[in-house]
This record gives sequence, C-alpha cells and structure tokens, in this order.
Amino acid sequence: MASSSNSLVLKSSPRNEAIQQWLNEILQVVDQKLGLGFLYDGVVEPSAPGTVVHTWSEVDEPELEIQLACDDVRHVRYVSVLSSDEPLRRRVVEELRQRVAFRTAAELREDLRRTGGSDPDQYVHLALALDQEADPESLALIRQGLRSPQLETRLAAGEAAAILRAPELAADLGAALEQETNEEARRALAMARWLVGGPDSAA
Repeated sequence: MASSSNSLVLKSSPRNEAIQQWLNEILQVVDQKLGLGFLYDGVVEPSAPGTVVHTWSEVDEPELEIQLACDDVRHVRYVSVLSSDEPLRRRVVEELRQRVAFRTAAELREDLRRTGGSDPDQYVHLALALDQEADPESLALIRQGLRSPQLETRLAAGEAAAILRAPELAADLGAALEQETNEEARRALAMARWLVGGPDSAA
C-alpha cells in the first residue's frame, strides 16, 4: 500500500548544523510516549538543489518514516510523517504538534493575503501546511499567483499546485500554461497540471 503523508511547517528551528540532533531528541520523547523506536537513517541522496532531507525509520513499522526537509531555496523547514497506517500517522503527528511549534494554514493564508504574493515562497509554505486538503480561499490565492505578471510568483504558485495536487486547479494550470512564454515556467506548469490530473492533463 502506498504511503500517505502529513507535512508540518516549522515556525522556527535551530541552525542546519544542529537541526538533526534537535529533532532526534524530540523523536526520542515521541518514542517513549507511543512505544515506538525511531532510528536516524541519514540524509536522502540525492536531494533537490538547495535542500537537505534527513530521514528516520521506525524499527518495527517499516512503512513509518519521518523526514525533516531543510529547503534553502524556498526558505522553509518542514517535517513530514509518512505511513499507510493513518491512525498511527495521526498519533505521531499529534505528538509532534504538542512538542514543536508549527505554522497553521490560517497563519500562512493571512501572510499571503497581507503581502499580496510579493514573497513567492509563501505559496509553497501554504501548500505544505494545507497537506493536500485545500480550502476554497487557499485555492483562490494560488489561482491569483498563477495569473501574476511576475515570473517567480507564477513559478511558486505552480509549485504550490503541484504539492496540493488539487484537481480544482487543473483548468487554471491549463490556462496559465497556454499563456506562459517562459520555458522554465512552461515546464513547471506542465508538470503541475499532470500531477493534479483533470481534463487533458496528459496532453
């Protein structure tokens, strides 16, 4: 069975050189609370440019995995809990929420409304916090980003759509792709449209 995941955007975190040990200590507390045994597996290779992903696996639950992504391109740190066992995944998420300060989707929506999309990274941060459960207001903000005259904003909104994989965005991605003249953005929008599915997504 394919694993599902929950992603949690950190409000703040230690420096990159200390962050792995910081989360390792938190997971030891989660282990004691839930009777689990997370072991640090190292860094995923290769990771995306500008991103380091640390991973932990659970000794008796091979499908349960924790990932800590340090993305210096989008200026975000986030924790992902992966498992096909939804009740177990939710228990681990709730334990982490009790011990780590994470940003909520509501906070990130407000950031995006306040700045009007002037910080393109905010689209990606919002998509991560939404965890593939997009609400109408968040979808509307991403649609606005796809129509932006700024290339970096269009790229970030397309990346957010790819993270969400919301079929409701398929038509918007198709329209953005038809109007896009930048080749890098065209490739990104085409991939995002393929990921969200919808009519003509394979075209």
